[in-house]
Amino acid sequence: MSKVEFLIPLIKKCLCHQCPVQSQSICVDGKRRLMLEIVYGNETGMFLEPDRVPALYCSSGRTSCTDIDNSKNCLCDKCNIWADYDLDKIKNPRYFCTKDPEEIE
Repeated sequence: MSKVEFLIPLIKKCLCHQCPVQSQSICVDGKRRLMLEIVYGNETGMFLEPDRVPALYCSSGRTSCTDIDNSKNCLCDKCNIWADYDLDKIKNPRYFCTKDPEEIE
């Protein structure tokens, strides 16, 4: 198991922004639009900061959005990053978006 780095290629593989946990979040929706602009059209001059990206929580830790619904099923275990980094082997691996970074190490 290795640490997940906060990199654009991994953000592109990430499923977080498609997750049912975040699907009704107004906060996530706004960040998702900005993230897609930055990740797929990186000519905007904006920096890619974890607090702007509603994805790759297995790298950056909990979301700053307070309107997510963790009563829904998350997609963590369906993500290629999950398999590539053996994230099933860590303590409390699901719902990275709601956990403090210390809880996912």
